[in-house]
Amino acid sequence: MGDKKGAIETAKLSLSSATDAKNADYVKMNNDSIAEWSKK
Repeated sequence: MGDKKGAIETAKLSLSSATDAKNADYVKMNNDSIAEWSKK
């Protein structure tokens, strides 16, 4: 499959930026993506 570890790291960076910008939609999207990609 893909590079889940890299995707999670990128999503965490995006989450940080979205939180700083108070963009709730992107915060939720990133949290959902991290949760999905973290599943084994």
